[in-house]
Formats: sequence, structure tokens, C-alpha cells
Amino acid sequence: TENCQLNLVRPREKDGVLYPELIIFEPDYLVDISAIAACFDSETPSPLNHLLNKLKPAPNTSPILLGNLASQFLDEGLYLYPNDCPYVESVQRFFQKNALSLLTAGLESDFHTKAQQQKQHIQDVLHQVLPEVFKNDGIRQFDASEIIVEPSFYSEMLGIQGRMDFLQLDQKILIEQKAGKAGFPEQDPPKPQEKHYVQLLLYMLLLRYNNRTQYEKNARNIHCMLLYSKYREGLIDLGFAPELVFEALKVRNELVVNEFSYTHGNIDVLTHLTTEGPVKWKSFQKTQIEALLAPIKSASALERAYFLRFLTFLETEHLMAKVGNRTTLNAGFADKWHSSLEEKLLAGNIYCDLELISPSPTDEGM
Repeated sequence: TENCQLNLVRPREKDGVLYPELIIFEPDYLVDISAIAACFDSETPSPLNHLLNKLKPAPNTSPILLGNLASQFLDEGLYLYPNDCPYVESVQRFFQKNALSLLTAGLESDFHTKAQQQKQHIQDVLHQVLPEVFKNDGIRQFDASEIIVEPSFYSEMLGIQGRMDFLQLDQKILIEQKAGKAGFPEQDPPKPQEKHYVQLLLYMLLLRYNNRTQYEKNARNIHCMLLYSKYREGLIDLGFAPELVFEALKVRNELVVNEFSYTHGNIDVLTHLTTEGPVKWKSFQKTQIEALLAPIKSASALERAYFLRFLTFLETEHLMAKVGNRTTLNAGFADKWHSSLEEKLLAGNIYCDLELISPSPTDEGM
């Protein structure tokens, strides 16, 4: 469309025509990698999953709490490495921080048994599996003292942002942890779920394109793995999958197209969205989606109009928080790369040593 921005990533020229490796629509709108991956939850990957997920109430279940506890086990295992944190101390710390969630979720009777299994599997991976895998690898070596947990990255080039579970500082080893079920059929060692693989691939893409200098320094080697901590042999080594990456970026672009359109009244897609459309929802999802949309479809005309107008307002605010607007300077997260240093200083959006950026008298004389 007119005035939209496209990033043509690493284009090559042939006979006067540019062929980019990747095309990113409106890259200033950073999309969470986990949100893109969640669009692959249905049988047909669709950006409509993203819209529905924003309307769903935040779930609070025993499996989700177990997953959060498993993430804590990984953090503690790395922080205390090569020592260990007793299960009792770890779970007490978790219960103190999540008292209300634990009281309202209704824990399963075997919660502690499952949690102890996850903790043991994580310890086995950190102390036995990873050191053994990289023992004789001259390119990639596991170093528990050089690990960063949950680092955040964003890429204007790719229009994505994300927070990884486990990254070695030299960016040779990347691990994404999942505490729930792996792909169907369940087995040990497990098969990855497609949405989990998509998430890992986009993290890999971010390191390969946005951190290109380090990627080349590492001889273009990144060891990327999914850790399904529910399973004894849950560490899966996965390679790059270009076709799935292109599909993920296509969904990302479609998601952004939709997000812009919602601010111009197209949020009414909710009024005629059904589970019998082109998106092939899984059987259990159909019931959930129909229940989610039922209040919109059964509302009066006035109630529906108010709801859609208010939702349009929220979408507009969300959009401006990301890309800013033309009437306000230094607005939106994209201002991080659009504004100059001088503009950031005037707006009070940056702290720096002015002596380091001001030219010396000698420099001015030259």
C-alpha cells in the first residue's frame, strides 16, 4: 500500500532485478516471537489466532504453574552451577512468590512428583548431557559460567522481538525450554511441536541476521535445541528449516497487516468469524472459540458497537505505543532507532557522557 515501509533483507541483483532473502512489512511494528509461534497452534497457521489470544482471559492452571516452576529450576541450575538447590528450598521460594495463583489454580495431586521429575531432568541435562555433547566439539563448547538467562532482543531489520530462555554469551548455544507436552505421538525422546520449532527458528533467525558479526565469527554455527524438561531424554538438537521460517515471516507480515487494519474499523471481523472458515481449528479449539465469540454475537447492536469501538481504541493505542505517531515527537518504541542522539537528549530519553560525544577544540580546529 502507499506509504508503507518494507525491509528488503539481504537482496541480490540479477538482470536488474532485486531478489531479497526476506521481505518484512512495516518493520517498526515489532511482533513478539512467541505471538508468531502461537499462530501455528491450529492446523492451519493463521494470524487470527493472535487476535483471539488477546481476547482470551489469562489462564491459570496447574500445568502452567508447573511450567513456571520448571523455568525457575533451569535458572537456579545455571546460577548455582555446578552445585544444586534442594527441591524443598526451590519450591518454597516459588510458593512464596506465587501464593495467589497457587490458591486459585487448584494443583493436581501429583504436582510435586512431576515437579521433582522436571528438576531431575534439568539437572541431568546441565551436568551430564550438555558437557558430554560438547566435550569433543572444537567449534562449540558448553560453558555454564558464560550463560545468560532470558536475554531480550529486538530487531528492526526483521520486525520481531523476543526473550530467549538460555543463551551462551558467545552465541554458540541457544536453548528454548518447554515444560509441557512435546509433539504427537508422545514418546521419549520426544518430537517437537511445530509452534515450538517456529519459536526456536525465529530466535535463530534473529541471531543469524541481527547479530551477523558474531554469527560469522562463530563460523556460522549456532547449536539450537529444544529442551522438553518433562521427558528424560528431552533435549532435541534441531537444524535450520528455511521453508518453515518463510511461513513464519509470512504469518508475521499478515499479523501486522491485520493489526493496522483493526485501527481503521476492521475489528468487526470478530462479528462474522466462525470455526467453519478457511482456518482449520483443532476440535477442542472450536468449542473454546465459539464460547469466546458468543457474547459478541449475542450482544445487542448498541452493545456490540460500543465493544468494537472501544476495542478499536485499544488497538490504536497499542499501535502508537510501538510505531509512534506523526504529531508527537519521541513517541513509540520505534523512536529508539528513528530519533537522533540530539533529539533523544532534548527529550530526556537518553543518558550519556557529553564529553565523549562533543568535539574537542582540536577537532573543531581541524
